Amino acid sequence: MSNTRVSRRQFLRGLAVVGASMPLLQACGGGEQPAAESAESGDAPAPSREMTTVRYAQVIAPLDKQVEMFNEQSDTVQVEFELVPWGEHADKLLIDVAAGTAPDLWFIGGPWWIPLKRKKVALSISNFLDSDPDVVIDDFEFPADSDWGMIDGDIYGLPTNSVILRGLAYNENLFEAAGLDLPNADWTLADVAAAGPQLNRGDESYALPAPLLAGDLYLTTIWQNGGQIISDDETKCLLDRPEAVEAVEQLVAWTEFSMEPGATQALGDAPPASGKIAMWPMVLADWDSWLRLTNNDTTNQWMTYWPTPSNPPAREISAGSVHMEAIWSESKEVDAAWEFFIWRAINQDSLDYQITLFPINYRMAETVERVITNERQSAFLTLHLPIVPQSTGEFWGPSTTEILNAFRSEYELAVLGEKTAKEAMESATVAIDVILEDA
Repeated sequence: MSNTRVSRRQFLRGLAVVGASMPLLQACGGGEQPAAESAESGDAPAPSREMTTVRYAQVIAPLDKQVEMFNEQSDTVQVEFELVPWGEHADKLLIDVAAGTAPDLWFIGGPWWIPLKRKKVALSISNFLDSDPDVVIDDFEFPADSDWGMIDGDIYGLPTNSVILRGLAYNENLFEAAGLDLPNADWTLADVAAAGPQLNRGDESYALPAPLLAGDLYLTTIWQNGGQIISDDETKCLLDRPEAVEAVEQLVAWTEFSMEPGATQALGDAPPASGKIAMWPMVLADWDSWLRLTNNDTTNQWMTYWPTPSNPPAREISAGSVHMEAIWSESKEVDAAWEFFIWRAINQDSLDYQITLFPINYRMAETVERVITNERQSAFLTLHLPIVPQSTGEFWGPSTTEILNAFRSEYELAVLGEKTAKEAMESATVAIDVILEDA
């Protein structure tokens, strides 16, 4: 079903979403001018429709363009765009909710979504999704009805952007010079460890930057190895269990052939662009960052998925940033808020614009094919799609930032050789247990 057609409901609302800026009879091919005829006959002009205003809080500045696009097309709903700094958006939202002044619609970054979802300050949108004729649930790449978006059987938000996953980027020239096969989707952490020493060639090339990774990669590795950060009831840290320790040991082992922490600074602001780094963690589908880190895609590099733990069977799960958008449960303009909410999520004009900035979550492959003419960029943008359905959001527990920091500080001691991986995870467990007691 096309998202650009005028549905019956949209027609009855006065073409509020799609095509409202074009006179209806012109759009249908008619040549008469009913407004002029009405004026000549002395009839009173048609009354203007009442405009409903909704507030939309977002951290991504370029999305104000989508608001402008919607406002130009709608003659019943106007959206006010409110830009909030990333580091403040979650706290500000909770303050505004408590004060009864929250925006009608809002973005919330992945790590903060679960605690917010549990408070049920977002509106259940299950009935909207079920009754909206333009929504095809199966066309969401990251499922709209996944556990990430649901609580007590209801859906409380949508990931309007594609899940942000990291993979392993690699320099083809350096692998070929070392006589090694290129990394692929079946690579394990052991494959990285086997190739690493052969890719260190003095000042000519380095196997890896320091193995200090993003939080979602630690989670992915631990989860895939059968471990957990905390227990299901969120009362006990489980990082001292063998599955978690083993996963961390495999990452810490990369220290033997990685650059020293901070050493990449000698290679400039974008070290991979130097062409001297053989492998490095990189966000899948982030084309703008890819161009910056590969000297405009001229250094013969490519990407694959993050390698799995070395001892199968690995769990098929990947942690990523699943940023959500939701409607405030106390909004006084729910219908108007939904109208913009779903337009931004699935309307083809909206998708065509957003794909030029970053991945989308609705009909991603079709939209890339429609809009992106650079074949290499197109292939890059869709690399992550096969693993999106097995992904889930990054979540370290009820105090995500504190727990991640406690893990990271101990992990760094292991990388520096001041503790074994086992000792580090035992210390992290003690620290996180204290955090969980206070949560």
